[in-house]
Amino acid sequence: TFHGSGDSMEFFSEVLERDLWELARLFEQWLCKREKNIVECDTIGKFRIQSTGIIRAGLHMALHVSDMAYTHFCFTSGNITNIKRIEMNYTNYETTIVQAHGVKLVGFPLNQFVNPSEVTNITDMRQLCNALRSDECKWIQLSQPELDIHAEGCKAHHKDGEVVGKPRKKRCDAGVLRGKQK
Repeated sequence: TFHGSGDSMEFFSEVLERDLWELARLFEQWLCKREKNIVECDTIGKFRIQSTGIIRAGLHMALHVSDMAYTHFCFTSGNITNIKRIEMNYTNYETTIVQAHGVKLVGFPLNQFVNPSEVTNITDMRQLCNALRSDECKWIQLSQPELDIHAEGCKAHHKDGEVVGKPRKKRCDAGVLRGKQK
């Protein structure tokens, strides 16, 4: 049973233009329909949104925690949220994320590290999303020796002729003298 105090019962009819019992009936219908379609609700698009959101939030949290530790270690007072705006870069992940910020996503369940929007199989997408939710796949802070080993690995791949990331496109007017900027 529903109970109302004061003018709370009038809220439903005045603001929502429905009485309380009609809202309760609609809410119950919504719940029943949702339970029936719970399997149908698992779409690849939904998993993509969830997984990219978890990856992005984890990246920001990892950078926030590392900045807090650095600030505390150096005994400086400052704005710990003064981290530049960063977005996940899947193409140049090794250099722009791991090398530049010293954080790494470990436990990635798929064979290759790719952007979740490039995953086309719902089974793989579900596996990725479940790994991110359960913290099997998570961000870690790399120590300086780990970061040095990673840098050496990137240099070795580059030396062997492998492309680490995607090189930036060369400007069409490269090598041409340009005037002073105003």
